[in-house]
Amino acid sequence: MRTKELKELLKNKIMIFDGAMGTEITRISKTKRERSDELPNDFLNIKDPEIIEQIHLSYIDAGADVIETNTFNSNSIVLSEYSQSHMVSELNRKGVEIAKKAVMKSGKDIFIAASVGPLNISLSLGSKYSFDDVKNAYREQSKSLLDAGVDLLLFETAHDIINLKAGMIAISEIMGRYADLPVIASITVDKNGFMLSGHNIESAYVDIMHFDLIAIGMNCSTGPIEMESSLIRLSEISDKPLFVMPNAGLPDENGNYPMSADTFADAIKRYASLGYINIAGGCCGTSYAHIKKTTERLKGIKPREIKKTNRFAVAHKIAIFEDDIEKPFLAAERMNSLGSKKFRKLVNENKIDEIKELARMQVEKGAHILDISFLNPERDEIKDLQYFLPEILKNIKTPVMIDSTNISAHETAAKISGAKLIINSVNFENGYNIPLKAVELNKKYGSLITVGLIDESGLSYTLDKKMSVAEKAFEFFVIKNGVDKNSLIFDPLVFPVATSDYRLSATDTISALKEIKEKYGIRTILGISNVSFGLDTELRKYVNSVFLHLAIKNNLDFAIVNIMELFPYALMDLSIRESIENLLNGNITELTNLSLNNKKRVDGTNDKEISSDDFIKRAIIYARSDGIDERIKDLLAKRTALDIINSIIMPALKDLGIMFSKGELIVTEVISSAGVTSKIMNMLKPYLSKENFNRGKFLIATVKGDVHDIGKNLVSMIFESNGFEVIDLGTRVETDVIIENVLKYNPDVIGLSGLLSRSCGYMVDVAKKLSEQNINKKLILGGAALSKAFVEKNIKTFYSEAYYAKDAMDGLNIAINNISDPDKSEDIINITEKTNYQKKDFTPDDIPQVNSFDKKIFKNFSTDMLFENLDYDMLFLRFFNLKKSQPDKIKDMNKRIMDMKDEIKNDGYVEARGIYQIFKAGADESGINIYDEKEIFLKQIHLTSRHGISINDFVMKDNNLRKDIIAFTLCSTFINQEKIKKILDDKEKVYIIKSISIMLAEAMTDVLHYFIRRDMNIAEKELDRKKFRGIRYSPGYPAIDISVNKDIFELLGGNDIGTDITESFMFEPESSVASLVLHNPKAFHI
Repeated sequence: MRTKELKELLKNKIMIFDGAMGTEITRISKTKRERSDELPNDFLNIKDPEIIEQIHLSYIDAGADVIETNTFNSNSIVLSEYSQSHMVSELNRKGVEIAKKAVMKSGKDIFIAASVGPLNISLSLGSKYSFDDVKNAYREQSKSLLDAGVDLLLFETAHDIINLKAGMIAISEIMGRYADLPVIASITVDKNGFMLSGHNIESAYVDIMHFDLIAIGMNCSTGPIEMESSLIRLSEISDKPLFVMPNAGLPDENGNYPMSADTFADAIKRYASLGYINIAGGCCGTSYAHIKKTTERLKGIKPREIKKTNRFAVAHKIAIFEDDIEKPFLAAERMNSLGSKKFRKLVNENKIDEIKELARMQVEKGAHILDISFLNPERDEIKDLQYFLPEILKNIKTPVMIDSTNISAHETAAKISGAKLIINSVNFENGYNIPLKAVELNKKYGSLITVGLIDESGLSYTLDKKMSVAEKAFEFFVIKNGVDKNSLIFDPLVFPVATSDYRLSATDTISALKEIKEKYGIRTILGISNVSFGLDTELRKYVNSVFLHLAIKNNLDFAIVNIMELFPYALMDLSIRESIENLLNGNITELTNLSLNNKKRVDGTNDKEISSDDFIKRAIIYARSDGIDERIKDLLAKRTALDIINSIIMPALKDLGIMFSKGELIVTEVISSAGVTSKIMNMLKPYLSKENFNRGKFLIATVKGDVHDIGKNLVSMIFESNGFEVIDLGTRVETDVIIENVLKYNPDVIGLSGLLSRSCGYMVDVAKKLSEQNINKKLILGGAALSKAFVEKNIKTFYSEAYYAKDAMDGLNIAINNISDPDKSEDIINITEKTNYQKKDFTPDDIPQVNSFDKKIFKNFSTDMLFENLDYDMLFLRFFNLKKSQPDKIKDMNKRIMDMKDEIKNDGYVEARGIYQIFKAGADESGINIYDEKEIFLKQIHLTSRHGISINDFVMKDNNLRKDIIAFTLCSTFINQEKIKKILDDKEKVYIIKSISIMLAEAMTDVLHYFIRRDMNIAEKELDRKKFRGIRYSPGYPAIDISVNKDIFELLGGNDIGTDITESFMFEPESSVASLVLHNPKAFHI
């Protein structure tokens, strides 16, 4: 085997695979074959091996580094359809012999990959074959191929994730290991990005990522153009080399593949140039010419850099990544035969449709995971799994957790689903046998293991006991058996507060969450409802809510909850909340104070005394739809529908956003409120007067990773009633899907919505893609996590038509009106006034004498000096929205900042680092040429011309006998994350520190600019931010593109201070500022 050799080559070269086998056989075969026309092409290995050898030699001549054996269908399941299953060994052996003969004739060092096809069945869709049948078929074929001497196995055109997983396990069994497998897994997806089994590329990757493969990728089904979006997504998440082998386009009505070799090769080159691929080849319709052209195009292009990623995800037909949600993962508990009488009854009565509906309802309510258990002493658990689970999984895409004490049930479920299942759970109560079997399931199927903190001595009530068992579990799973920490979830267990003899069990459980994360870095899970077991039914949901809130604050990662009955913590009566917290802290006497019948209900939606305005507001916030019909009718009799939206619905949604941002509401609670809001909006829709003219097209979407549509739906309705044709793409929309639809519909205005903080990053991605496509439509962005400052700093710098909208009506006004940016208007006026001088010479009259051209690096820079030069007015305006017209509020905030100033300085919350260097320079029409002290050319900075003027005009021309001088700065502030973790509960303090950190980077830029002026001998006596000679420009403004960040980073060596730069030219840390400095007193902002 040459696995290690191939892996080493992949680090430095894009490897070239061969092209199509089947369509080439059809093209070059000149003699009519009697039986081989009816049998798979694999039989040519025996009947006409010269044809196969000729194809191999052709591809080797075209430049292929790897050729594939003609064994795509040489497995017992496919061959049994032709009554030829006895031919498995011979067909595979002959296929390898032909490939070896071709390699020997070529005299080249060529790898031989065994082609292993997907089978002609799908376990996901239902088959007479079992998982083990498929695994054994793959095992037989793979062993024959390995024995014959192939270098690697290519599992190609995989259309079903369960089939593929069976094949991976078969190889693992042959090799006797799960690591370093000689395998490439290649998936096939349709033009919409889905496998036949319903998986997208992300979920397919997550489901098999635990196997140590040579590479993973895609082939067949589509051409390179249709494959691009899936390839981009895979490149973002994969820590393995990427393989791509498209068809020569999509076949025409005659089955011919029309894409030319040049077009095909250009598409592959584009993938390579963008850093997406490590291996490339061709599938159906590709020929010698396609591989020859591809080989030529890829010469000299470096392969995709393999980055080890730590993105955690759970998956079934969709993958849910941890950093795409607001934690915790919510596992819905109502499909449990022991815990739910309703579910047990449905199972006993074989009501499969109602079971599927229950699954769907829980997902609709916001469940990330379904916790499913068929554990019932009166029934056969394995048979129930085999009967019910496939039906459930066909109808939902959501990840699944199997709740069982029977380890065989977990393996059965893994075979049925093919998914990255969560085992819930194993423990040490009966020793190490069952945990050891769970380790095997993790290695084999990638299952995540939930470990209940129980050992032979019994349940873990106290914190000490919980942590003692946690240590034992960590030692057993991680140290002894090599289980990745990302595959483990510890359950510190919660016991009923009403009946537990140990009164501090709830408090100790909460403490254990934090200690487990800090000490072991392991994720945690809790069955939230257990804490309230034995209490009054009405009281239980309040106790569960408070306990869940406390657990989330202490780093809970997974919560098993009754998703249908979550009560919002933020909306609970404060006295009830306080009593429950006392109860959870061990004060059992609080139970007598929690008689809810004697307390005023906090939701108040059934109170006939309150006004219809307040009733509807509360209905939205408390997610209660009872009684809203009559109240809306009452309001419509007095007011317009638009007035109801503006005065009632929007303020209610604003309150929801505030509560969510404070962590007082969790995602599912917001989703419930969205359902009620949608119902109200549908009632108002007929009463919204529609404009009788068309203002244009408005395309809107909730961005990737965000399922929330509460704001989006409201915006859509407002725009539609005001004359816009609305194209609503829905929620969780991938970036490339948004771009595709923008190109398809050519809207006049684009709207992006999102509730989660992660959504902001995806909005930046969409704007970048729009910009790359030279689309400059008006882009309106809104959502609870978004701010005007974020849009201005992170999007508007490169996408000028980006606007922040605080609500739906603000968005409408932006869409309808011509927006005038005051700052931009001033700039234009300034330029217009100077146009009379454009023919004049703006180059400097003199060039200062420089003291030193050395690079100056500063670490642990004096925060005293930075605080002295901090722009407090800008700090107050930018981060606290405080203007000079609000002196009292500014005074209060200033006091808060001054109180923290010494703490920030002395406790090391923030470290400032920076670099500057002076270079020689000269301008030409293309930009500014940068030279070192000895006038050796370094690079050219390309700058934008605005209104006929460019920054180039302020620099001495390059043909001048004497070079001009120019300087660059890069300043970053680094926040001590360990210290921030200790104060996370004080959100205001964290926000202030982060805000000051950004402004300190700006202050340091001012200071370094002053140092530059000193080195140029043009400095004022003391630093003055307003009066100095020369000017400073920062990338991201109209006259200096954001991409100049990269030029400055490379010239200064930004890594020297620990700063990094992304592909989109943004710095990490975010609190970084780069600048270009000119000494020329004639220069001005353009």
